[in-house]
Amino acid sequence: MPEAIWDINQIRRQRLYYSSLVLSAPRQGWVRLVIGESGVVDHLLMRNLSGRLGTLAFELQAGMLGFAYRLHEGGRTTGAFESNLTFYVNQRLQMITTPRDTELLDLVEPIERYVLKRYQARLRRRDPQPTGRESLPDDLQAHYAGDASQLVPVLRPETDLTFVTRLLEPGFNPEAAFEYLISVLALPYLRADEVDAPRPDGLAALDVGEAPEPGVWHGVLPEGWLHISARKP
Repeated sequence: MPEAIWDINQIRRQRLYYSSLVLSAPRQGWVRLVIGESGVVDHLLMRNLSGRLGTLAFELQAGMLGFAYRLHEGGRTTGAFESNLTFYVNQRLQMITTPRDTELLDLVEPIERYVLKRYQARLRRRDPQPTGRESLPDDLQAHYAGDASQLVPVLRPETDLTFVTRLLEPGFNPEAAFEYLISVLALPYLRADEVDAPRPDGLAALDVGEAPEPGVWHGVLPEGWLHISARKP
């Protein structure tokens, strides 16, 4: 997998905004990737890995004001959800301070193309700040509303899709919805899960239920885990 990651990052147009990744040991046919600092996502990398490796790639992210997921298969995004799309747009607009910063956008994502459109309109108005008042297009909201049936490949077989649908509905507490969703995902390394990692004074049990930051885990990774640079050394 490191070679596939390096190949994708070498030829990408979207600018990298992190320097390293952590790859877990395989478990239940899955490998966990922790990208950059905790909470950072890279849709382009995950989407292209699904095509390069001929597999599924699933992204899950939680923040203070919401949570999100992406499901990729065969190099295409087959499922997308953002619980707080307005916050996402405004956060990305605030990130862009110069035209070169637009290279951080993944323009295969509809929401990122919309952010670029808003940024360009802001430049034309010579307004340095996003207004946050523009309502989001209906088709964009529909695209990121989530579809429980698209999650079937990563759900436990006995999962009730009606239950998952309710978790994705507007108004549901995002923190609670995220925890409930984790409970029905048939994926490793999400719930509380201790693994042994080497320490100078012996082995220590580390909880991988929370995303480890690559900088923190450097040198203390469990057996079979790797810390690699984002580009080939």
